[in-house]
Amino acid sequence: MGLLTPTPYAALADLTASGITSAAIGSVTQQQQQAQLDAANAKIDSYIGAKFTLPLVSWGPDLRDAAVAIAAFGIIAFRGFDPEDEGDKVFADRKKEAIAWLEQVAKGEVTPVVADSTPSGTGGRGGNPFTAQARTGTNTSQPTLDGQVTINEDPQSGVVVVGRPTLRGW
Repeated sequence: MGLLTPTPYAALADLTASGITSAAIGSVTQQQQQAQLDAANAKIDSYIGAKFTLPLVSWGPDLRDAAVAIAAFGIIAFRGFDPEDEGDKVFADRKKEAIAWLEQVAKGEVTPVVADSTPSGTGGRGGNPFTAQARTGTNTSQPTLDGQVTINEDPQSGVVVVGRPTLRGW
């Protein structure tokens, strides 16, 4: 059985455009860079797959940057990571930040703007996307919003309805 193809959140050109200089890449070949990028894309799928139906159809620069940060560290580690080198530490920190953000996505604490491969082409598992409107109550969390319509009533600010746009009359 062959390897599954991950969603291509970033391409080779993205590495040097927003993540790592050619000098830092050193003698790491394009094939080796692509292998690190494929691994980074697959790692992102493992987090994104907890919330969205894969493969994603479209995504924003936040996912591209996460893939670049993870792959850039992989390239630096492959080339030879020096924990005493401040430049190399930057790559480790960027990878840690990207993974922490992906963990928030998987938990539903952060929602990137994406279109997944559900029939509607948008949204997370269990339903269409939700557009959160201003809310005053503290009793509504992102996990509560996913997959259902929530109506909050606050005597001072009125009623806030959160749900699919069609349910709000849009």
